[in-house]
Amino acid sequence: MTKIAVLSILLAAGAAHADGLELSLGLGAATTTGDVGDGMTANELIGSAGQLDLSIGGRVAKNLTLAFYSNAQAGDGAYTGAAGIAADLHLRPARDVDPWVRLGTGVRAYLHDEGGTVLGVGAEIVKFELGTDIRVDKHWSLGPVIGASASLYGAEKRPMEDFHELSNKGINWTLTAGIAGRFTTR
Repeated sequence: MTKIAVLSILLAAGAAHADGLELSLGLGAATTTGDVGDGMTANELIGSAGQLDLSIGGRVAKNLTLAFYSNAQAGDGAYTGAAGIAADLHLRPARDVDPWVRLGTGVRAYLHDEGGTVLGVGAEIVKFELGTDIRVDKHWSLGPVIGASASLYGAEKRPMEDFHELSNKGINWTLTAGIAGRFTTR
């Protein structure tokens, strides 16, 4: 995993240097469903929540962006988040309305209070998003985003205990909808 992260940093840094830096910030809503493990469902853990997204990357080709992404969700006493690498395919990069598709993968974690802080860790197996950049000017765009991700939590740490593997774990899904703004130095 470390080698992938280093390679991703080098690719994104090279892309940002070659054709400009891209920063994106999104706000929206998310809902989760599926099994987390140890008898807990994703709906019980976080359910519906607000979501904040952040990504930074650069264009490696006219219509391809490589980026690091992160997101955080806050629910009723529980927090989840993910971070990873993604590729955005821009379908009309030179136009004022630019639809795009994102595919990514990364790590996912949750925190909640159960007589102390409980930490769960796993993988965001796949992240898929559809969005549209509507140009406000040369450097700024704003537009809608919808997405879905599939995650698998593997281990959990409870207060005063070591990490243990979750039993009866399964895929859980996060569905999102919101708005995102993008700034580019190109």
